[in-house]
Amino acid sequence: VAAQPDALDAEARLVALRLELGQRSEALATAARMLERHPEDALAVESLAAAEAANGQTDQARRHYRDAARYASFDGAQLLRLAGHLEALDDTAEARRTLIKALGSGAAVD
Repeated sequence: VAAQPDALDAEARLVALRLELGQRSEALATAARMLERHPEDALAVESLAAAEAANGQTDQARRHYRDAARYASFDGAQLLRLAGHLEALDDTAEARRTLIKALGSGAAVD
């Protein structure tokens, strides 16, 4: 069964909102359930990585941001965002690879 993009976007927004409200453990639980339902979706993996990073789980966050970059295919905007997250976690080599992939997708970089 294919995931409905609108449902995924709504779930990702819920994770982001919970993080903004400081509900880090709730965001982590929501993102983990999201990933269980959509294990190879870049947005689901990215949401889990964001929740992990907010909870101080930097090694797991770094690994999941790398996974999200692989699953993102050639979505330039998402790849640029992921490169920024990887750089923030001091994963400069992977951030560089992700940025190069984003540029190859035709993403505009200002």
